[in-house]
Amino acid sequence: MLKPVASAGTDNVVVCGSPEQVRAACARIMASADRYGLANHVVLAQEFLAGDEYFVNTVSRDGRHRTTVAG
Repeated sequence: MLKPVASAGTDNVVVCGSPEQVRAACARIMASADRYGLANHVVLAQEFLAGDEYFVNTVSRDGRHRTTVAG
């Protein structure tokens, strides 16, 4: 799986099955901007794990940490 290092959500996340797909996805990501309008200078490659995905939203301020509820 390839994706921009500094982005959000599924912005430019690509699951690749061959070296050719990796090269093409990397070129496309590097030629684009992220959701914040900034140019992508680095591409992250990581193993794809099939299955459910869970996340926990948190916020920290003045050394205190809280979980948040998505609305």
